[in-house]
Formats: sequence, C-alpha cells, structure tokens
Amino acid sequence: VTKNDRSWRRKIRLLFVGYKRNKMLCKKDRILLRKCRIKHVKGIFAMGGFILELKIPEYYNMTQDIDRHAADRDKVAIRWENERGEKRTLTYSELKDRSDALAKGLLKSGMSKGDRIMILLPRVPEAYIAYMAALKAGLIVLPCSEMLMPSDIRYRMEHAEVKGVIADSALTGRVDEAAKGYSGLKLRVVRGEKSGGWEPIENL
Repeated sequence: VTKNDRSWRRKIRLLFVGYKRNKMLCKKDRILLRKCRIKHVKGIFAMGGFILELKIPEYYNMTQDIDRHAADRDKVAIRWENERGEKRTLTYSELKDRSDALAKGLLKSGMSKGDRIMILLPRVPEAYIAYMAALKAGLIVLPCSEMLMPSDIRYRMEHAEVKGVIADSALTGRVDEAAKGYSGLKLRVVRGEKSGGWEPIENL
C-alpha cells in the first residue's frame, strides 16, 4: 500500500477501527479479519497479503503538516468572525510567514528550546500564530484559559517554571499581579493594546 493510495489507506483504517468496535464492517470484511493474521513488527502491518509500513520520523513537528499547504498562497487556513460580525481571513501562506517571524522573535528575545511559554489568548487568529510559533521555536506550550485568575496563573507559572507569556491585552493585569515576586518570567508579549513592560506581538 503506497503512501498516496488513499482508498486503501481508508480501507485499512476502517478495518482497524471496525476490528476494535465491531462496527462499520460488512460481513465480508469481518470474515477477512478473522482469516487474516494481523502482525505488528517494527512498524509494519501485514494484512491479507498487503503490507502497510508505518514510517515514523525520528523528529516531527506538527507545524510541518500545516506549513506544507502554504505552497498555494491563496489557500485559506482560518476564517474568523466575532460576536460583532467582524471578519478576518488568514491564508496558510500568511500563517506560515507570521508564525515563522514570531518564532524567530521569541528566540531572539531570550527564549530557548525547551523553555515553557504560557499562552493566554482568546480564539483569535493570533492564538494560532502564537501556538505555531512556539512549537517551531521548540518551546513547551502551556495553553491557558482567559478565565484564569491571578492565583491560577501564579500556580501554573511556578509549577511549570514558565519563562515567557503571550497574553491578550485584557489579561496583562492578571499576569502582572500573578508574577509579583516571581523571578523566572523573562518575556511578556501582548496581543492588542500596549502595556508597560510588555512587548507587542507584532514587534517580534
């Protein structure tokens, strides 16, 4: 079964799912599964004379599977609309370019691979850019709800040893309060209105 043979990939996936749930299989497929010996040896499945090799890369970053769509510069990645009817559209190409730039900015601002970064953003396009940028920079992401209070934020900061925060302008006050007496925080990035001690996300 080749990588690009989608019909067989789907068929095998359905067989495995059906094998576990005993659903989604016709009588012929159930008989096939009973007759076949399913083996897993070093990432290779043998089923009814077909070989499916699962190639697991040594290094993998999920952003690679998003960035590959950027070749089509007009392909839309995000369609966003808020409760006021305001709309924004972001293509895969824009998503890649902006996340690449932010990833470089985070590293230039003192973050290093393996550092923890807290992201406190609502569901806006910048949130997806921030998550992708952090992953591209090799950072460990702490996704956090905008409903967190200062005590909740402080708890997460201390236990995760957070070194950076990307937050919405509406939440910077809570982060500032939570960070009082905490010396581990090296970088504060804000989306929206500028605030003292915070670097605007578009400047990175």
